[in-house]
Amino acid sequence: MNEFKENLKNDLDIFINDKEFAEEHNLNGVICRAIIEDFSAIDITSKNGDFGYDRLYMNKILVYCLKSDLNEVPVYGQTFKVDKEFYLVENCSEEEGVLIIQLVANER
Repeated sequence: MNEFKENLKNDLDIFINDKEFAEEHNLNGVICRAIIEDFSAIDITSKNGDFGYDRLYMNKILVYCLKSDLNEVPVYGQTFKVDKEFYLVENCSEEEGVLIIQLVANER
């Protein structure tokens, strides 16, 4: 492993730091530090403007947390609870020990 990646691995707590951006959250029953980006009420329509419904509103968030903090890595379609809200996992990836979890909930 190169020196940069080794240093990055040793400094993961710097990226998920409660003195910077991270806050304490309940992620699927685990209290841990996480950064949450909220893309609330995204208005989704098809390319031609006809979705079959007038519009579909979704609450979409990205959660960044340490992989080591969770009991399991979330998978596509899984129900995932953030604090008191339920979401479905759209995607989950890992970058150097940090999970990036894309979650969605229907608002209607």
